[in-house]
Amino acid sequence: MHDGFAEISEITLSTEEYEFKGTYIYNQESFLQGSKAKVLVHTSLSLNGVASTMTLIQDQVIKVTVKNHQDIPTIIEFRDIRFDS
Repeated sequence: MHDGFAEISEITLSTEEYEFKGTYIYNQESFLQGSKAKVLVHTSLSLNGVASTMTLIQDQVIKVTVKNHQDIPTIIEFRDIRFDS
């Protein structure tokens, strides 16, 4: 109420809908036992269909699962990741 005046109205609030996408590029020949390989990860984040900044993402962890020729998986976690905008 403001100065004795009030009005009833309806409001519809949409829920926040986030979408995170990630793609990666690598050189298959660089995956050799005992070697280091570079992987480029391209990420995008949208909020309700609108592109958003990656600074909204906190405490990021990337988990990579690598399988050997016997299909035995090894999981490697990367933390403290920096996303460029």
